[in-house]
Amino acid sequence: HPDDGLLDLGHGSSMLRMQVDAAVIANASGAASVPATELAAAQPDPFWEYEGDWIAHLDSAHADIVGQLARHLPRHLRRGRVRPLGLDRFVIRFRIEGSDGDADVRLPFPQPVDDVTALSRALRNLAGCPFMNSLPD
Repeated sequence: HPDDGLLDLGHGSSMLRMQVDAAVIANASGAASVPATELAAAQPDPFWEYEGDWIAHLDSAHADIVGQLARHLPRHLRRGRVRPLGLDRFVIRFRIEGSDGDADVRLPFPQPVDDVTALSRALRNLAGCPFMNSLPD
């Protein structure tokens, strides 16, 4: 129980130290414990720096592609407004904004992608691009 004054950094901010001993990674298919050493050694997702800009661009300029990707969503969710929410090396995520509430859905890539070329190929594949083999890698 340290004195609050020792942790006060000024301007309403406080300093904290967090020591992670274990973590649990969870998704729709289950959960798994991850040792702290493995978590510390993990590399960041290759798209973390650009994700926000890419998602905003996809949402504002490529409604056609979003519509093509939405074909993979459960039929009952396609009635709402489908908006891209995020992406990483494993999935693209969508938020479906409906009159009865919102839902978030993950659309996985066939295999993990590690660079922009593989991401582009995976998105074209999911969207059903008819010219997939003619586009540059």
